[in-house]
Parts: sequence; C-alpha cells; structure tokens
Amino acid sequence: MTVFEFEHLQVEVDKSESLITIKPLRALSVDEINEFRGGFLVESGCRLILWDLRESDLTEITGDDAVRFSAGNTEGPAGTRLAFVVPTPADYGISRMISARMEIAGTKTTIGQFYDMDEAISWLKQPPADLE
Repeated sequence: MTVFEFEHLQVEVDKSESLITIKPLRALSVDEINEFRGGFLVESGCRLILWDLRESDLTEITGDDAVRFSAGNTEGPAGTRLAFVVPTPADYGISRMISARMEIAGTKTTIGQFYDMDEAISWLKQPPADLE
C-alpha cells in the first residue's frame, strides 16, 4: 500500500486490491474534488474507490454542487465501485443525493453509502454482478 499526502487529501492506494481510499483533510470544493478525480484518481487505475468522509461535514453541499460533481463522473472501467462512508444521517442523505445525480447522469459506477468502514470495504470487494 502506498500513502500520498496532498494539501487537502490523504490517499491510500492498494494496487493489489485495486482499492483507493480518499480522506479529505479539510473541507473541499466540488472543483477540487473534480480536479483530483480527473487527474490522480483516473491515473491510479483503481476500480474500487472509498471516500472516508467520517470526519467531514457535507451539510454545505448544495444541489448544484451534486450536479457539478456528477456531471463528469459517468465514465469508468467495468466493475468500478464507489463507496461513501459518512458519520451522520444528514451526510448519508447528501451522499445519496450525489449518487442519485450520478445515476441520472448515466454513471457506469456502482455506488453505495455506509456508516461503517468495514462494511463499505466488504461491499467494495464483492464481485460486480455484471462480471460474475
């Protein structure tokens, strides 16, 4: 496993599991997330993506933010899975709003929301139905 420290993110890449874990170190704008997603995240080649948002507050995210986040997040290799791990029901609802916008935009990524890291990792590692 390799750990990268950015100004605003801590990122762990486990190539053997094709798993990337992203933990924000401060509040992030949608533009910062999209920049990261379009660069480092794509280049990692990982198809299992875990956003550890347990120490984040998503309550400032607006519907417009969800639309902007989802707009460029429709492509990915077959079997790509994205899990959001959140601390509160409000954050769960916001992450679900983002997921719904991604689904409406036609994402090929399977998305899940969780309160527990172990549950999220277990779900991420399940074989995708379309690849079984």
